[in-house]
Amino acid sequence: KVTAQGDITALERGKKLAKRLDVLFDTGLSTLDIQVSRDRSRVIARGQTLLTQADFDGLGQPVEEVLRLLKEAVIEVRQKRAIEMVL
Repeated sequence: KVTAQGDITALERGKKLAKRLDVLFDTGLSTLDIQVSRDRSRVIARGQTLLTQADFDGLGQPVEEVLRLLKEAVIEVRQKRAIEMVL
């Protein structure tokens, strides 16, 4: 779940994030690529912002928990893509 920011609705941000994640997955995204920014206000992957403090607040979760959940989701997606390639 992402939040609206400025003139961009939550739906628009969600769609942009989904496209960004698709590209990252297509180029081998791993859990090692996902980190918290130095100031702890963003979750980033390969230098690209995925989620911001506003998103953490909207989820009611600290950045560490959001990072953990995102990494779990990455593992799950990679496993599903691997299975699809075999089938």
